[in-house]
Parts: sequence; structure tokens; C-alpha cells
Amino acid sequence: MNPHWQDQLLALVTRYGEACAQVAAERESGRREHPPADRSGAWRAILSHLSAAQERAAAVPASHGES
Repeated sequence: MNPHWQDQLLALVTRYGEACAQVAAERESGRREHPPADRSGAWRAILSHLSAAQERAAAVPASHGES
């Protein structure tokens, strides 16, 4: 795994952790009486991040990619 993908994986794990923490905080504060158990908000954040990463990777000229 090259450094670019290590950074992407770290960012993905970080975003997932942030989304889970937000859901937990909302649950604790009572804003959501019965939050869904599927963690759909966290997955939306992950998929959004991956989509943006793919768009950025597609915009990078081939000379800057892996060799």
C-alpha cells in the first residue's frame, strides 16, 4: 500500500470515528430518542469521502500517479 492510499485509509477511519462519535453524542443529548442501529450517517460520510477522493484522484494527471 503506497503512502497515498495509507493517507486515504486513515482519513476514512477518522471520518467514520467522527460520524460515530456524533451519533453517540446525539444519542446522549437526547436529540434522537431512538437512533437507528444501522449507523447510516457514518456510512454516508464514508461514501461521500470516497467519492470525493475518487474525483480528486481522477483529476490528477497520470505523471503524478503511481509508477
